[in-house]
Amino acid sequence: MFLLKTMASGHAAQHGFCWGLVAQTDVAVQHVQNAVNAAAIGALPEMRMHLEHVVNILEGATGPRFGDHDGNGSAENPGDGFGTVVYAEQIAELLKSRAGIDQVMTQFKKQVIAIEDKCLAILQIQDMAAAPAQLGELKALADQLKSGPMADLYQAAQEAVSFEVKSVE
Repeated sequence: MFLLKTMASGHAAQHGFCWGLVAQTDVAVQHVQNAVNAAAIGALPEMRMHLEHVVNILEGATGPRFGDHDGNGSAENPGDGFGTVVYAEQIAELLKSRAGIDQVMTQFKKQVIAIEDKCLAILQIQDMAAAPAQLGELKALADQLKSGPMADLYQAAQEAVSFEVKSVE
């Protein structure tokens, strides 16, 4: 696994790029579900907070869309701060000579932008009656990211480091 030393929760930690990609995608998808659950009980502030979390987890602390999207005065990120997109970019950079990696990254970035756009659009909703349909679309986009471009990028990284064991005579 590709390693990177990064700051996480105020202390140094070792993370593999592949592990970080999968783990942070999972955290973002969980916060999509948290937003769905909050909307289901009519908790608009909590729904908005989780939507902010999704954008900030995907972007990472240095991402252009990282910020205080729910208007509470604080840009919150329950992820590791590095960002799902940055993990993906690091993997793609290491695999840049591999055929098809550019297409995988293009699809990954398109899917992330679609998720972030949907989150930002839902954050503008003032009527909770409109939220469930929009959140359903967001959940589908998040599931597609995990099973599509994220899985493809992870698979490419795994194939790049695979090897065959042969007996020595």
